[in-house]
Amino acid sequence: MFLSIKESFEEIRIMLERDMKRLRITISEEESKKFEDEEERKDLLANNDKLTQIARKLCFSLVKIAEDLHYYFAENTPKELEEPLTILRYYMHFFYVKVQRAVSSEFEDREMEKEYSTIDAKNSAFLSYVSTVKIINALKIISQNKKMNSGINQKVKKIIPLFEDLNMVLENRFDFDFKSES
Repeated sequence: MFLSIKESFEEIRIMLERDMKRLRITISEEESKKFEDEEERKDLLANNDKLTQIARKLCFSLVKIAEDLHYYFAENTPKELEEPLTILRYYMHFFYVKVQRAVSSEFEDREMEKEYSTIDAKNSAFLSYVSTVKIINALKIISQNKKMNSGINQKVKKIIPLFEDLNMVLENRFDFDFKSES
C-alpha cells in the first residue's frame, strides 16, 4: 500500500512540474524555504498542543494493547473477536493522525481571514471522533470476552474511559453539534 502511495505521489509531482513548466510558473528557493519553515512552525505548534500529546500517548497505549492481544490470540483468535481486532488494527493510528491534522488546521484557520477559512479542522476532528467511537466499541467487545487474560483485560478496561474523554474534548473543542433534527 505504501509503495502504491509513493508511486502516486511521484506521478503527481511529475505532472505538477510539467504543468508548472508549461504555465511558466517558478518557485524560488527562498519561497520554497519560507514555505517549509512555515510548515515546520505549524507542525511544532500542533505537536506541542496538549490534545495532540494526549492522542499520541493514547495511540502508543492502544498499539501496545493491540500487540498484547495479537500475541495472546496468536494461535486461536475467538470468532467474536476477529472483527473488533480488525477495527483496532485499522483505527489505532488513524485517530491520532486525524487529531494532529485537526489541531494543525485549527492553527491555519486562525491565521486566515474569516472568508478564506476552511472546515478542515472540524472535519479531521470529526473523523477522529468517529474512529474513536469505533475503537471504544471494539474495546468494549474485547473486554467482555471470557477467555481474555486478566492483565490484558484490565488494560483494555482502563483505556476505554480515556478514549471517551478524548471524544468529549474533541466534541467541545471543535464545537460538534449532534442534536438530531425532529
